[in-house]
Amino acid sequence: MRTILKHLCSCLEKGKAAVLATIVDSSGSAPRSHGTRMLYCYDGRLIGTIGGGELEGKCLVRARELL
Repeated sequence: MRTILKHLCSCLEKGKAAVLATIVDSSGSAPRSHGTRMLYCYDGRLIGTIGGGELEGKCLVRARELL
């Protein structure tokens, strides 16, 4: 968590965009629990993971659209 926040602060200090994805709820069997975060930076860096798979892939596509 500290690593993600450190990188987020670094992006913001530079005036650069970043997208923070957070799992807010899950049900059944899931690779990660609520509160798990992933940061996608303006330069394409990915910090952390929300578990991989289809969910993470969809989040990356959406993060690129937002940036």
